Amino acid sequence: MRLLPVLLLALVLLAVPAGASAAVRHAVPAGGALSGACNAAAPCTLEQAIAGAAVDDTVRVAGGTYGFAAPLALSAGGIVVEGDPAGAPPLLQWTGSPNASAILLSAYGQTLRHLRVEGGVNGAEVLVRTTGTVGDATLDHVQVRNVGSGTGVAARTSLLRDSVVTSTGAGAIAAILTGTITSSTLVADGLGGNALLVSTGFFGGDAAATVRNTILRGAVSGWDAEVRDQDAVDGTTATLDVDFSSFGAGRLTGTGVDKEIVTGAANVTALSPLLAGLPGGADIHQLRGSPTIDAGTATATLGAQDIDGDPRVFGTATDIGADEYMPPPVVTLQGVVVGDTSAAITGLITPRGSTTSWKLEYGPTADYGTTAGGGDVPGTVESQPTSSTLSGLKPGTTYHVRVVGSSAKGTTAGPDLAFKTTTSPLGDTAGSRRPSITSASLARNRVRRGTVAGLRVRSTQAGTLEIVIARLQTGRRRGKACVAAKRCTAAVRVTALARKVLSGNNGPLPLVTTKLRRGRYRLTLSVVNGAGKRSKAVSRILRIR
Repeated sequence: MRLLPVLLLALVLLAVPAGASAAVRHAVPAGGALSGACNAAAPCTLEQAIAGAAVDDTVRVAGGTYGFAAPLALSAGGIVVEGDPAGAPPLLQWTGSPNASAILLSAYGQTLRHLRVEGGVNGAEVLVRTTGTVGDATLDHVQVRNVGSGTGVAARTSLLRDSVVTSTGAGAIAAILTGTITSSTLVADGLGGNALLVSTGFFGGDAAATVRNTILRGAVSGWDAEVRDQDAVDGTTATLDVDFSSFGAGRLTGTGVDKEIVTGAANVTALSPLLAGLPGGADIHQLRGSPTIDAGTATATLGAQDIDGDPRVFGTATDIGADEYMPPPVVTLQGVVVGDTSAAITGLITPRGSTTSWKLEYGPTADYGTTAGGGDVPGTVESQPTSSTLSGLKPGTTYHVRVVGSSAKGTTAGPDLAFKTTTSPLGDTAGSRRPSITSASLARNRVRRGTVAGLRVRSTQAGTLEIVIARLQTGRRRGKACVAAKRCTAAVRVTALARKVLSGNNGPLPLVTTKLRRGRYRLTLSVVNGAGKRSKAVSRILRIR
């Protein structure tokens, strides 16, 4: 008899195909198949992709709008339904009856990720809910918007993270939840609306919610959070633990016998969050000066990115709410080198976390009128120097110039700078004469690795400054050559750069040292004019700490 369980286990293992694993099923908003494997080559409708999903399968939802009138029931445990995090989240638009719930999470451990769910449900109905006694769901980077009097999300012992839930109808509730809410924004702005409800009556049994880094924003005539012990069962409790979150003073309430509200010392209650879309809840992005900026805690269950895909922590700490505030870029002009008919402009772009496009605006007045240069600076860098040459200018004429940077977080115009082109008897000639470098210097000959080194050069002609960077290291002689090891100094070429220069003083020209190791480097400089004639080379030593 003792062998029977072992034999039964062996039979079960033999019945599982070798190499069996969870499948990825694909859904598209139009033209999807109504049967089949729903693979990348033959994607299905959203309904078919979900209906055929087995335990731990993933339903990959392509971008677009999915209208559905019959409830979507996720029946197998561990199913993940997700959009592409790199693109706009797919919109799941409920078009069915307002007296029915739309998305039913009907087994343990199911996940919705990078999705938008919108529609209108009323009364006791919910747009997204766990059913029965199941729970342990994860709603990650979801945007749920209910325009009826019902509830946006109702989830038992679940995680709501980096998400936005809004309900706009009279008496509506943004979320009914037990479990954890972190780095999210809950808004209910209809008459008598509640942002969060923790209730023993809705799911049955004890009800406890832990809230961190979250904005709770109920209607003036409602509550930011309400805790109800309403199941009429002795011994069951309703508990809310909230800290590092934003809600109004006196805006949390409890009803019933066994209820408890625990508020930490780091909540923001004296000042309301500054959100772009309030009232209405359509746009929950923080505005500059919001008290929720840098007011959260990293000890909460944090995702790597906020609701927009921006870094979850930017600044001194994470923010409260689904949106991590990313300020617009900073742009500055660093130098202008003028000639008779041209000007070399150098600037510095600080993207502040968001990919930034830049350009120059210039003209005879501060109204500008002409653009030049331009490019993109990735949000992953702290700052990046830029350079551009304005050509076709009139000699002896005053011009105005500024640099403008734009990102998803806003547009910044740098300060106006006026300059006057020169008037040389022979102009910036290049051709018959060979150019020369009459002076060259580094703003600092010893810099920290990763900082920008400034180079000043005076040239007799306009042209291209070629900079060859060689690392100086200990070597040994082989005949007349210094090749390796010791007793002499070997110059090992690392890279070469080119910068446009005009006749006269140029710079400081920025040199980025991020890709250079610590040590000594020789910079060999020469100017090549428009006719291809090259100046004699000059060298300068740069030390990188």
